[in-house]
Amino acid sequence: MTKNWEGKIQVDFGKSLDADEVAVKDAYMQYIGWTNHKVFIGNSKAVFSREFLTSSKRQQTVERWFVGQHNFGSPDRMLGFRIDGNTDSKRFEYKFNVGGESFDPDNKRMDFDTPVNDAGDWNLGWVGAGRLTYYPREPIQRDQGDFKRGSFNYALEAAAFYWTHNDNDLAYTEEVDGVQVCNNTTKCDLDKANGWELSGGFRGRGLSIDLEYNQVAGEMIANNVDSGMYANGETTIKKW
Repeated sequence: MTKNWEGKIQVDFGKSLDADEVAVKDAYMQYIGWTNHKVFIGNSKAVFSREFLTSSKRQQTVERWFVGQHNFGSPDRMLGFRIDGNTDSKRFEYKFNVGGESFDPDNKRMDFDTPVNDAGDWNLGWVGAGRLTYYPREPIQRDQGDFKRGSFNYALEAAAFYWTHNDNDLAYTEEVDGVQVCNNTTKCDLDKANGWELSGGFRGRGLSIDLEYNQVAGEMIANNVDSGMYANGETTIKKW
């Protein structure tokens, strides 16, 4: 619509929520008027997990790998601000985001989702994430596959995120004798979570390999949670 602004909106009609609502995916405006930088305003992907940032249309497998699953500690889309940038040489790339991110209570998972899709008992919180990518030779796409059969190139990446509850919408927590306890056997409210990532990609001569390791830690508001993935209200997920 204008020279330096773009927009995208995407909905998923195959995933119904409360009252058969469709699931909103990307829904943002993007400013591209700055050299080497793009600014996202709205609902976009959190910048954690190389697998998650790779478009599903460019995956070598039908399903996302475990490291890219929002059901197990990888932040999904967030509602807020994001900036993508790179140096003039394009050998360094960086991404940062901050915004709202919800947690869907389920002790068998650590499930994050955008607050745009709210099922009513979700814990609304805030997420901040950042990642740095280094291309020793020249930039390569995250798209998996190497059909052009070019020269050997690779990328090295590191990322981290932090999520915290906003102290509202505690659907499954109550205070008993001055102590916060979970009042449900299968669903409890998450207090905070953090994670870090090391990943990379290798492309060349028709060969395409991606590697990724994530470690995510979560802590419930109540420490009496001993079910699903949680013991004493805490869990650590190691994914590769």
